[in-house]
Amino acid sequence: PMNEEASRWPLWFQIAIGIVVAAVVVGIFKFLFFAAVVRVANDELVKSTAQMQSKTEQAAVRAREQRLVTQEFNRRLQIQAVERKRQQSAQAVLAQRETARRDQAWLVFYQPSPECLTTVSVACGNAHMRAKKEFQRQWDAGELK
Repeated sequence: PMNEEASRWPLWFQIAIGIVVAAVVVGIFKFLFFAAVVRVANDELVKSTAQMQSKTEQAAVRAREQRLVTQEFNRRLQIQAVERKRQQSAQAVLAQRETARRDQAWLVFYQPSPECLTTVSVACGNAHMRAKKEFQRQWDAGELK
């Protein structure tokens, strides 16, 4: 019976139907193949994008950490500069006080003779130099206040 039905259709028609069916099957396989290729490419793209985003986020974290380290370093430099200025200022005040104290001690230590208050002489200059030398010795020894 199958032979009878097949013989009802001309051979060229049967061949054409076979070609159409084969073309459809090939088309379906092509579609499925390209869909798989597109899916794999899409998966790779998603994976690559995720990796790039992760790397970008890591770089941003590193940059933020570096910025914080730099800010902390600059803050410490500023603190050191302020402390250095404070110390220099305190040292300058101490030096001024020490100079004033030394000058006051000299005024108490050295009392020129009445003659040297009114005249300038070699003897008065020598007396002043000897007094200055003795003052310096006593000052350095800590004997003067």
